[in-house]
Amino acid sequence: MDTKIENGDFAIDSSGHLMEIYGANEAAQSLEICLKVPKGAFVYDPTMGSRLAKMKDAPEDVLRREILEAVERVTVAELDSLTVDDSGVCAVFVIDGEEFEISCDFEEE
Repeated sequence: MDTKIENGDFAIDSSGHLMEIYGANEAAQSLEICLKVPKGAFVYDPTMGSRLAKMKDAPEDVLRREILEAVERVTVAELDSLTVDDSGVCAVFVIDGEEFEISCDFEEE
């Protein structure tokens, strides 16, 4: 169980309570955090995060390694496919038989 995050903030239900997230959705949220938070930005765990946003010119195999390293703590997820274009990376993960797509934009040069 974790607290659901929407638009970068804790999600609140109609009663004003924090919303909880479980199972595959919790794992997908963890993947998104691991990929979108810049590596070193989280003070309590500087190893968390990725450098994807700064890797616009990297070959696909290097991007794949960066993704796998960033998400290694989410052991229930398997990287299924990876698509790269000029704007960013789209990774599809499988968790408990369900696909989750996570997109990460490259920083502007």
